[in-house]
Amino acid sequence: MKKPHLFIISLAIILAVSCVAAFGQVKVLEGWSVLTPGSGEVVDLSKLVERETAESIKEMAANTSVEVRFQPEFRSEANQFLRALKQIVEKTQVILSPLRVEGFRYYLFQMPDPPQNYKVLFPKQGELFVFGRAFETRKEIEFDCFTNWNFCNSIYFVLSHEIIHPALRDLVLDARWFEEGLGNYVGFEVARQISPALIPYARELSVKSSLNNSSFQNTLFGWEQHGNNAFWKSRKRKDKIINNSRQETYDLAQQFVTTIIAESKKKGIIDPLRVLLESLQKFRDKNGRGAKTVEILALIETELRVDSKQLSQLSEQERVKMVAEATESLLQTKDDSRFNVPERFYSILVINNLPEIDVSDECLDYLLKLAFEERAIEWPRYYPSLALVSRIDQSNFEARLENFRASTVNLKSTSLKAMKDELKKMSAKAN
Repeated sequence: MKKPHLFIISLAIILAVSCVAAFGQVKVLEGWSVLTPGSGEVVDLSKLVERETAESIKEMAANTSVEVRFQPEFRSEANQFLRALKQIVEKTQVILSPLRVEGFRYYLFQMPDPPQNYKVLFPKQGELFVFGRAFETRKEIEFDCFTNWNFCNSIYFVLSHEIIHPALRDLVLDARWFEEGLGNYVGFEVARQISPALIPYARELSVKSSLNNSSFQNTLFGWEQHGNNAFWKSRKRKDKIINNSRQETYDLAQQFVTTIIAESKKKGIIDPLRVLLESLQKFRDKNGRGAKTVEILALIETELRVDSKQLSQLSEQERVKMVAEATESLLQTKDDSRFNVPERFYSILVINNLPEIDVSDECLDYLLKLAFEERAIEWPRYYPSLALVSRIDQSNFEARLENFRASTVNLKSTSLKAMKDELKKMSAKAN
């Protein structure tokens, strides 16, 4: 069976790695990891990738060196990657001005049956940004964003996001919410410019709906800190991977940054992001370190004229409308047999973000179908289960659950309590 290693960013987590400790000393390495949901051994592919990717092509884009290293038989694909990476660098540099990335190297590597969890690390070379992927077949490397959404997302959105971390370097300190929020903001903008198909309406809704929480700033500012350039914390425990975040937290960070920029423009600041980044540079030069959360928020208030504490939440009318639109988008995917449909995933995220808004019988029925669907892999059941658990007290929930049990052969002998327990078990895995 094909391993699930090319899914949506929330489901196949791609990490930028900055450094590791070795034998009591800090050995500076850089590279990437790919972690799939659940647990599994992390396979080190570093030596294999370095040995196999003997060919190289390199060009300049926006005063940045862009290089692709690849296996000899993949020269044609490498040229496609180089063109795509140049687009990403050029568009990212425009958004991030005055910041820039010194260099970008991408490793294009094909191998049969790549492991679900793997890492690739090389000795750090100055400010060069290193990234790559292990692909199983040539078919996966197709730049048609309508038919190969996951692949395009992993290139245009993910790489634009990842560039943020080396670009920020020492400008911020222990402010993961800012790095990830800005990374997603830039990733959205670049992906939208290159291929609008990558940002379906349900994806935009999922980000906007994430701000529906009176304590959202506590969630953001309490986000576990992992250093300036790290963007994900994973820890090995007896060769198991434990992920410590949620898609909604990334969306929340993105919407927070997006709202600040939008509010600043309303106050007459023409290019709020540039103003903020220049202010962060001045802060670093003056203080000899990056700005912490409280200092970033102070700069946002003084330079962008936005008091982050006063950012408005969604009105009830807005929330009801979002759930209605997400439900419509979700139900339109009923005839799509694929399990990683972007519109389906993001529509469910909207419904998860707004648990106080009731959903229709038809929506509950479809969520139940997705939550109890038998598959070789179980992670597609997590988020539908989470949406259902948050609505267990909805007036029509019990009747829809009973109706679903009665119409599903393999559940007829299962108690409603057991079904609810299963939903809770699956929903916990979405956290």
